[in-house]
Amino acid sequence: MVSNLNQFNDFEVMIRPNPAADQIFLQSWNGAEYFKITNAVGITLITKQIEENHNLPIDISDLVPGQYYMYVFGNDEKWTEAFIKSN
Repeated sequence: MVSNLNQFNDFEVMIRPNPAADQIFLQSWNGAEYFKITNAVGITLITKQIEENHNLPIDISDLVPGQYYMYVFGNDEKWTEAFIKSN
């Protein structure tokens, strides 16, 4: 299992677990506003606002197994991380 923590000037983001079958958790602090998940060709599949939940569960059970990209936006910055949807 791989967990990634990325720190920007004003916010930190972590996605876990990676890989995951049904659900991932987006942990964010200090200014993350919304996220989107895209497939490998860049088609947006999920977009959601990030409210006060600093450990946001995200249902990925409807995604087919493969590689996806999570983009988190906030404070005029963008964080990007790949994750694997497993069986």
